[in-house]
Amino acid sequence: MNVDTLAIMAALAMLGLMLMMVARRRQANTVWPISWQEALEKLANSDRRINELQRELDAVKRENALLSEENQRFQETQKLLLRQLADMQQRVSSLEHDLEILQSEKQRNAQSSPGNLRQILTTKFSDVELRALAFDLNLDLDALPGTGIEAKATELVAYFDRRDQLRRLADEVRRLRPGT
Repeated sequence: MNVDTLAIMAALAMLGLMLMMVARRRQANTVWPISWQEALEKLANSDRRINELQRELDAVKRENALLSEENQRFQETQKLLLRQLADMQQRVSSLEHDLEILQSEKQRNAQSSPGNLRQILTTKFSDVELRALAFDLNLDLDALPGTGIEAKATELVAYFDRRDQLRRLADEVRRLRPGT
């Protein structure tokens, strides 16, 4: 080999080494920031993002506090409504009871009507039982006009109706004949 060939080979080797160094430097630059300024900018961006996230967190906390207050008001309203519902249920129960009493009273009054009492006395009582009923009510059945059970029953009802004591007669009939 001659000197010129060796010189060219040495120059090529040097050129290869330089290319390798440039390639390594480029690889190294992709891992590390090129300058401190880029590092400071990244740090500033991180601080801005942290501040944004802190503001979002504060807003969420405020919204959570408002929702908590609203939930508490809702629970208080729910308790109030439950108390009102219980009061209404009690009132409905009381009204149903009153209605039952009124219906019972209406039935008693219907049974206490002169026509009903006369019919019950003529169909459910014998002559002897009708006399016993009049006796229990301090009345002499023979003192009333008419003959036969229908006439005596009619006069008995009329006697108590004239004295506004029809209820007394009806109560006694119910006592003797429950369910009528």
